[in-house]
Amino acid sequence: MESMISNILNIFPTWLKPSRPEAHQDETPLSNDHPIDEETVPGYDSTEYCPVGPGDVFHDRYKMVTKVGWGGSSTVWLARDTKRHIFQRPRFVAVKVHNSSGGNSTDAAEERNLEEYIALRNRQHQGHAFIRTHIDVFEVPGLGRWHLCLVYEPMREPIWQLRQRFPGGRFPPALVKAYYFILLHGLDYLHTECGIVHTDLKLENILVSCENPATIKQFAEKQMKRGMQRKIDSTGRAVYLSTGDFGALNIASLRLLVPMITDFGHAQRLPALASGFSAIQPDQYRAPEVILGCGWTYSADIWNLGLLMWNLLEGKDLFSQVHDDQGRYSSWIHLAEMVAVLGLPPRRMLDLSNERLNYKWQQPIENPEGELCYRPREYFGGPFFDRKGAFLDKKLIPNRKLEDTLPSLSVEERTTFLEFARKMIQWALEERKTAVQLLSDPFFDGLCE
Repeated sequence: MESMISNILNIFPTWLKPSRPEAHQDETPLSNDHPIDEETVPGYDSTEYCPVGPGDVFHDRYKMVTKVGWGGSSTVWLARDTKRHIFQRPRFVAVKVHNSSGGNSTDAAEERNLEEYIALRNRQHQGHAFIRTHIDVFEVPGLGRWHLCLVYEPMREPIWQLRQRFPGGRFPPALVKAYYFILLHGLDYLHTECGIVHTDLKLENILVSCENPATIKQFAEKQMKRGMQRKIDSTGRAVYLSTGDFGALNIASLRLLVPMITDFGHAQRLPALASGFSAIQPDQYRAPEVILGCGWTYSADIWNLGLLMWNLLEGKDLFSQVHDDQGRYSSWIHLAEMVAVLGLPPRRMLDLSNERLNYKWQQPIENPEGELCYRPREYFGGPFFDRKGAFLDKKLIPNRKLEDTLPSLSVEERTTFLEFARKMIQWALEERKTAVQLLSDPFFDGLCE
């Protein structure tokens, strides 16, 4: 596997943009007038987050250095492992500190359980190396609650950040091809060996490894000298401004960056031949079977991965108009975009949607109007198509074709990539290729030679 990765990632010429000067940062308090990081999450509740600051020591071992990430249910900190002998090199880790409130604590425990299962299922599978799971776990007390913490090997950055290092904010086609070959190995492991659907594949959840441990060490030392910007929120909790840029990337190091699939907070186990019915996936990456309530399988991840190709090659979403004028997700607009570039869905898919009209979700979810919804039709709306299979609101269908969505590529490259992408973004689940089938596609011919 190591030789395969080396062969794949050893093919890249000098594509990187010149590095930019680092932004100045100091311990000057930030204004309370503007929310930062987790404060921008809808429904933000400060009491759900664990108070963490630089210098704090967790688990009698991990000394927090700087905050490198955040989300709706956690913050992520770079920490130094203090349980090292004097003759050992300094070791740094990433600590994901989960919120602790009702469902969040349950979700965190399920994430831990899934990752432990994934890590141990089959270490010999080629895709195992491209899945990031935790290496330690513990709990810490917060404001009257306990917070689950997952410890990981530190990674350099998510691929959305790596993308910004290239001219135009676009990955070179050869790099996209190499990364897809690696990521499909990871998905094949999740699907065939673990029986798990990730459900949340996006640029933020694909990280690249660090080219050299010294990069992390230098970054950590610099952060300890500079300090962190912070503010105090209305509850008195310190909110630190995250910084996740580990510095300039040397072109010679590009071949050492390996993409890995991360974050299993929304992943779900799916028995063979079974279907899931819950509302999954980020809005712009949501597969049509989820919206139509047909039931989804592992192929929902394949749909996700197919759409990410546009993010990497063009720096934008294939389906970019999925929200209405108020910024709310619109299934009508989303499906209209699908119809524009893919044509109408097969009749059997619409029949299946109608057959499963009364299937209920295990847990209801709230729609933008604050109403509890128990079925896909209640949440996403519909019907969207008439009895003959025609889209009911034709004026929403934009005038665009799939062939026109990759303008930055040459004609030959566009043909090659679209031919491969069409095998992933089919309406019908059974027409999408599996990860292992895609790995044998001519698209990858010559990649490992």
